Amino acid sequence: MDDGELGQIKFAYWHIKCILDHEEDLVTLYIPNVERQQMWLECLSLYCWKLYQQKDFTDEEIDSFQNTADSFFIAWLQLVGHDRISNYFIMLGAGHFR
Repeated sequence: MDDGELGQIKFAYWHIKCILDHEEDLVTLYIPNVERQQMWLECLSLYCWKLYQQKDFTDEEIDSFQNTADSFFIAWLQLVGHDRISNYFIMLGAGHFR
């Protein structure tokens, strides 16, 4: 029975990479409101920042990452509200990286 709720979705890394490589196409295809499209694209760009770094972060990079994570968390809340926050996103917005 379809209750209209989105269930849990799990993807392999390469699936996520493919989706994020085409985020603008997906956003413009599925979100008709241009203002809302821009909000989603800004939010996604904050999420992907430094996500793929393969070396240890310096102290300055950790601070910069946390500031970006804070900005992402605020943008995500504005887009989806409190009901769509996972533990992972709470950790991003809680300042645990500093």
